[in-house]
Amino acid sequence: EALPLTKDPEGLKLTAYLDSTGVPSIGYGSTRGVTHSDVLNKWTITEAEAERRFQQDIEEAASAIDRAVTVPLSDQEYGALVSFVYNVGPGVKGVKSGFVTLKEGGPSTMLRKLNAGDHMGAASEFDRWIHAGGVPLDCVVLALQSCTLALAFDSGLIELCLRRSLMELALFSEF
Repeated sequence: EALPLTKDPEGLKLTAYLDSTGVPSIGYGSTRGVTHSDVLNKWTITEAEAERRFQQDIEEAASAIDRAVTVPLSDQEYGALVSFVYNVGPGVKGVKSGFVTLKEGGPSTMLRKLNAGDHMGAASEFDRWIHAGGVPLDCVVLALQSCTLALAFDSGLIELCLRRSLMELALFSEF
C-alpha cells in the first residue's frame, strides 16, 4: 500500500533536480547517490532505472521499520510508515534526524509513542515533521501525507485532518 502513497505526491522526474529543500534528487524523489553536479549536468535516467531506484528506496524504508517498530501494525499503518520513512528517512546519529533515530542519537518521539502502543500520540507527532532542512514542505503534499498517515493510525483524526488540509490548501493558493 505504500507505493501509491509515495509515488503520487513525489511524481516522476527523469532528470536530476533539487527538491523543495535543495537536496539533489531523481526519479520518484530518490536522493541516493545524486549530487549537485548531477543536477548541473542534467543527468537523466530511464523510467526503468527510476522504478529500480524507487523499489530499492522503498525496501530500505521498509527494512528500517521492520527493525525499529516493536508493535503489530495493520497493512495500512505499515504502508503509511513506509511512505513516511521514504520521505523523511530513518535518521543517522550525528547527521540527520529521522523516524528511527534523531540526530542526537535517540529514537524519535513518534517511534517511542508507537512502540508504547500509543498510535494516537504517534499520529500527533506528524506536525513535528513539517520542515526539511529548515524549509517548510509543500503544504499540499504535506497535508495529503499527514492525512493518509493520521488516518492509518486513528480514524478519529479524519475530520481534524481534512479541516487542516483545507486551511493549508487555502493558504497555499494565496501565494
